[in-house]
Amino acid sequence: MQFTQREHDVLKFTAHGYTPDEIGDFLGITRETVRKITCNIKLKAKLQKSTELAAYYWCKYFGTSLEDQRRQLISAIFAFIIILSIPIDFDNDRNRISYRRSETGYRARKDT
Repeated sequence: MQFTQREHDVLKFTAHGYTPDEIGDFLGITRETVRKITCNIKLKAKLQKSTELAAYYWCKYFGTSLEDQRRQLISAIFAFIIILSIPIDFDNDRNRISYRRSETGYRARKDT
């Protein structure tokens, strides 16, 4: 997908979180021109939301795709759910340590 230099600049500033007014000031164009360029970028990239523009830019910057990112996110969520479903026994008597007072102070004694 080929973007013009102006479209690339607007996409870059958008991905960095700048508003259309700030982008217009940086590039010397009006806010409406920035919005029109943003619409053209969304049409070319087949995106619907402005937030997807930032994701699209960073995926291209790091050499990945939006689909790869979605798959990795879903995999991470499933892994997290699996980890949370593993039972953890915090009341395991074999690992309980009690302390007993002696002449030299407290010392640990493992209960068995």
